[in-house]
This record gives sequence, C-alpha cells and structure tokens, in this order.
Amino acid sequence: MATKKTNTRTASSKKTTSTRSRSRSQAKTTSVAPQTAATPTTTPVFSVPKLSTNFLLGFAIIVLSGIALFLVAQRYRGLLIAGTVNKTPITRWELNKVLTNRYGDAVLEELVNNELLTQEAAKQGITITDEDLANERQSLVDSLGGEENLASALTQYGLSEADLSDQLRLKLTQDRLSDKLFDVNITDEQIAEYFEANQAMYEGVELDQVREEIKQGLTQQQLQQEFYAWFDQLKSESQIETYIN
Repeated sequence: MATKKTNTRTASSKKTTSTRSRSRSQAKTTSVAPQTAATPTTTPVFSVPKLSTNFLLGFAIIVLSGIALFLVAQRYRGLLIAGTVNKTPITRWELNKVLTNRYGDAVLEELVNNELLTQEAAKQGITITDEDLANERQSLVDSLGGEENLASALTQYGLSEADLSDQLRLKLTQDRLSDKLFDVNITDEQIAEYFEANQAMYEGVELDQVREEIKQGLTQQQLQQEFYAWFDQLKSESQIETYIN
C-alpha cells in the first residue's frame, strides 16, 4: 500500500510539472509574439553613403587651391600672356622669341659689358653710393634746365627713373675707373690747336675765356679713348660665353 501511494504522488508530480511547463512555454510564446510583430520589415530602396572627414577636407583644399590659382593667374597673367587678338592669346614666349631674334645680340652685348665693368670696378674698390647718384642726377637736372625737362627727356627716350639711375651708375663707374687707371694731361699747345681748328664755334671769344672748357672737353675725350682701348683688351682676356644663338 505504501508503494502505490508513492507512485500516485510521483505521477501527480509529473503531471503538475508537465502542466506548468506547458504554461510557461505558452506564456513565453505569447510574450515574444508581440515583439516580433512590432519589428519593421520594410527594406529601404537606397542608402546615402556617409562622407568621411578626410574626403571633405581634401575636397575643400582642391576648391581653395583652384580659386587661389585663378586669382594668381589673373594677377600675373602678363607673365605668360603678352596680349590677345579676338581672345586668341599671344604668349610672352612668342614675344621674347621675336625680340631675341631682332635685338638679342645687341642687348646681350650691352649686358655683358655692364657686368664686366661692374666686376672690374669691384676689383678696383670702386663703389657708387646713393648720394653719388643723387648728386649726379641733380647735375643732369641743372644742365637740362629743371625737373620738367628731365621728365620730358625720359619720356622721349622711353626711360624710367630706375633706367636713369642704372645709366648714371654706369657712367659714374666708368668715370672713376678712368680717373684711377689713366693719367691724362692736356697741354696748352693742344688747347690752342683745338681753339684754332674750331674758330666757328668760338667766334668773338678769346682763348683765355674758354681755355678751361676746352681742357675739360679734351680730357674727357682722351679718357674715353684710353678707356675703350683698355676695356676691349679686358674683354678679350675674359671668359665670356653666350647661348642665345
């Protein structure tokens, strides 16, 4: 009798456990179902890629660089374009080619001479200061009769103040080199001979009135002759190479 009672309890326990298990399973199923139904199942038609910070930064740099290049090109286009004809450009290279073919040899020769003169002046310890240039310019203004006449002369010959300054520097350099390298003495006989040979220039004027003027003129003439002879010799002994031909 004891054994039967135990089996009955066991069966009852299994039945109760099975019933509880089914209840839990139903409850679990019931609680999950609403969550599944609430989840959206719609698939998007397309997706927009997210741009990275590096991409945006690179794009901004490209845009800014393009703007900067455009502004530089507008400001300095004269360095590349000499002009346009009905929007067809004439390049600076084309202009330089024509100028070089027509005037290149003469201009290069002048530049070579100026550089050689500057180098030799440096060897001789000769320097031209801003004060020297100012004094020489003032002498030129006085000889021409004023600033307006100087300005007119510069316009006539197509020269700027910078061009004038360069020319005055070269003149002073040549004069000081000549004074240092050459000793020129003009005699009274040379002065008298010059006066007699140019009577038309000195009609009604005594020799003593123009003696000093004639002496200065003859001195400059002699200095130039000796300078050019010396410079030709210097040039022949210098290493000069040109490449425009």
